[in-house]
Amino acid sequence: MKKSIFALCFMAILLLTSTAKAHNIAYLDLHAVVDKSSEVKRLKQVRQEKLHELHVWYTNKIATEADKKLTNEAKNKVIQKYIAQTEKKKREIYKEYKANLIKVEQDIANIIEQKSKEMGYDMVLYKSVVRCGGDDITEEIRKYIK
Repeated sequence: MKKSIFALCFMAILLLTSTAKAHNIAYLDLHAVVDKSSEVKRLKQVRQEKLHELHVWYTNKIATEADKKLTNEAKNKVIQKYIAQTEKKKREIYKEYKANLIKVEQDIANIIEQKSKEMGYDMVLYKSVVRCGGDDITEEIRKYIK
């Protein structure tokens, strides 16, 4: 899979660079750019807080059930119920995080596109697909990420 993606990227670069017009190509470390975002940091913090609250809730429910005089079979059913509820809530937390993260990533992509054009670049690639050549604009772009 990675080889085919790399091959397609390489062929696209060859095709674009073989035309008569010269292209200004840049690359950036997207991970470093995204890590700079205070909004991404806030989203991660909120997700961690919600997961911690969920863990506390689950632990308290299990402790409460352990104090009850129930058969082992009844306890197991109750525990399985709480595990299912916890997993459902965890999926909801990650779904919300992912939806919010997509919005932030789109904002970052817009900044990258706008600033790279202002800097005179025709194409910006991810650092992970660049073997050599191009200009690294990671730090320049990071300056515009809040």
